[in-house]
This record gives sequence, structure tokens and C-alpha cells, in this order.
Amino acid sequence: MPPWNRLGRQLAAAVLTTGLVTGAAAAARDRASIDETFTAKAADLRGVAGHVHVRLHDGPGIRLKAEGPRSWMGELSRRTERGTLVVTAGSLSVASSGSSVNIASGFGARAVSQIGGFTLSSGDQGEDDLPEVELWVPRGTPLTATGMVGDWEIGDLKAPVRLDVSSGRVTAGAVTDGDLSVHGGGTVAVARVDGDLDADLAGAGGITVGGGKVGMLKASITGTGSIRVQAPVERADLSISGIGSIDVDRIREEPTVRVSGLGTVRTGSR
Repeated sequence: MPPWNRLGRQLAAAVLTTGLVTGAAAAARDRASIDETFTAKAADLRGVAGHVHVRLHDGPGIRLKAEGPRSWMGELSRRTERGTLVVTAGSLSVASSGSSVNIASGFGARAVSQIGGFTLSSGDQGEDDLPEVELWVPRGTPLTATGMVGDWEIGDLKAPVRLDVSSGRVTAGAVTDGDLSVHGGGTVAVARVDGDLDADLAGAGGITVGGGKVGMLKASITGTGSIRVQAPVERADLSISGIGSIDVDRIREEPTVRVSGLGTVRTGSR
């Protein structure tokens, strides 16, 4: 090989390596993280998007770890109100697969990433660049999460939860009272509910409860989704407007049922 060709290749490799290193350094500079602990006995997450994990720990208080684009982190508000940790995120544009749902609940964006069953737009960010949030709480900590977007995993809190999903996939372990809603598109799967259950679905998606023992069940659908409750239920008020379906394995008392449209309600033996 002529020496000038060899020299040219070496120079090209050096330029490429420099570009990669510079790009990685720039990406690192564009991200930020926090690791904070709060004296609080309940958590309220508002508009948090990305990959979110709610885990259990034995320590006191609530620990919040988060990493994401610097602009998103800069807008992430954290404060305590009357013993509750309130976390509020900035804006995020979401296009749900199979629908035209656009929701403001994270950082603003243009590029598109696929997470589970939905598409997440996030300003020149890939899926690996989306926010990563970890919330560490003691067992028994009540949780409220509204405007939920992304993949959420929630442990066995054994406490009341209120979950309002805009787009994405949410799984949770054992809870006591459950207030579950899907507005737009998304799914919620709870392993166990021991208490009252309010399940509300507007749009497309699904809510599933795998076990436990439910006192009062209120289930309503407006649209095409489905609600499935495999836990035994004492009393139930079930309503559908549209073509959705409600399935309850067992209800002890005669339920109140209202159906408008082509929806179906199926209940097991009492």
C-alpha cells in the first residue's frame, strides 16, 4: 500500500474516533441526574414519563432517583405537601399506536421511539435517552400517579393506589384500594386488590386485576376497551357505553348493570 494511502486511512480513523468521543461527551453533557430523599409518607407523581420503577425499601422516607435529558430534569419539580412527596414533570408529546392521542406529560420532542405498545416522541432522543425514574418507598406507602406515560413497574405496595394512564403499559403488585383509569390508550395490570376497586376506561386499552378480594367494584367503559377482574367481588356496579367488555369471575350479590351500545358484561356464579 502506498504510504500516502496508509496515512490517509490513519487520518480518517483519527477523525472518526474524535467525532465519536466528542458526540458521546456531548450526549453526556446533555443529561443530568438526581438522587434525593424526602421525609414523606405518600407519593404523588404528575405527568412523569419514560421508564418508571416504584420499588420497596426498608429505610425511612421516600427516595427519588432520576436521570434524563438535562432540559427535562430542569423542569422536574419536587416538593412535599402535608406529608406527601409531589413530583411534577414537564411536557412530552406522545403518539399512541393505533390512535392519534397526543399528551403533554414529559419533555418536548420530535424524534420517535417505540416503548412497549406505543410510540413516544422525544426531541432527537432515542429510547435509551428517555427518562429513567426510580421511586423507593416503604411498604404501605399510598401512591397517586396521574398522566402516566411509558413503561411503569410498581411493586407490592399493599397500600391504596390511584393510577391514571394516558398512554403506555403499567404493571403493579399487591395493593389495597385501587382507583384505576385509562384515558386514551394503555393497559393496567394489577396482581392483587384487597379492598374497593374503581376501574374506569375511556378510549382503547385494558384493565386487569388478577386476584385478591374486592369489596365494592365500580367498573365503567366508554369506548372499545376491556376490564377483567379475576378476584371475587362482594358488590358491583358495571356500566358500558360503546363496544367494550367487562368480565368479573365472581360476584356475591346481584350486580347493577347498564349497557348502552354493543358492549358485553359477563359475570360468574355467585
